[in-house]
Amino acid sequence: MKNFSNKIEEYYYNLACSYDDYYRDNISLAEDFLIKKSLLNFIEPDSNVLDCGCGTGLAKAMLSKISCNYTGIDLSSKMLEVAKKKHPSGNFIHGDITNMEYLNSGCYDNIISLNGSFSHVINYNDAINEFMRLLKPGGNLFLMVYSRYSIKRVLNEKFLRTIDNYNIRNSSISGGTTSPAFFWSISSLKREFCSFRNVNVKGLNITADVFKKSGDLNSAISILEKEMKLPLFFQNLSHALIIKAKK
Repeated sequence: MKNFSNKIEEYYYNLACSYDDYYRDNISLAEDFLIKKSLLNFIEPDSNVLDCGCGTGLAKAMLSKISCNYTGIDLSSKMLEVAKKKHPSGNFIHGDITNMEYLNSGCYDNIISLNGSFSHVINYNDAINEFMRLLKPGGNLFLMVYSRYSIKRVLNEKFLRTIDNYNIRNSSISGGTTSPAFFWSISSLKREFCSFRNVNVKGLNITADVFKKSGDLNSAISILEKEMKLPLFFQNLSHALIIKAKK
């Protein structure tokens, strides 16, 4: 597991300074719009937010207009350097989300993890236990993971593997860099998070990322919104899965 973590840290170390540039296309911006909309639906002012795998501080930016108490944690020191430059007043911690013993139990109203960060945690049960420990009773959990049965993985016959190399979006820009990751299904998420209440899983981005027919930003948002209303079976075909739950 340590070797796995080292690969993840090295991967993001090499990408950190230009990471945000890979996600300026309309598909990524449309995803961000919908993610932000979801976060603002349940994160209340003055609540405590723990962002696990915070990267360069995307969630911090999304929550900038809410006076919440934000803490971001990430395995990559280089990604945190970028986050701190972008958000000098932010509270960022260099650490592993599978062991956050330096954080007090039952202190957080919300735990979030965006853009597949949780998929880079192979010993995920330790992280899930930490989420349960750190959340207040009734606290909110919001995680995004890579989907095992995304259309792209099905077309490339990769869906049989739960652990595989992940290509960052617009990987041609990054030189095709890959990182090991765990790929989830709706059923596996519900099984592993069964200790939480009100577990709900939705997909994000079924076709837009594959066929690149998003057009302008508003068109991309419209496509993604329509896809999220499809029956649950089709949600597994999404690029990402979003799990929402309560302690």
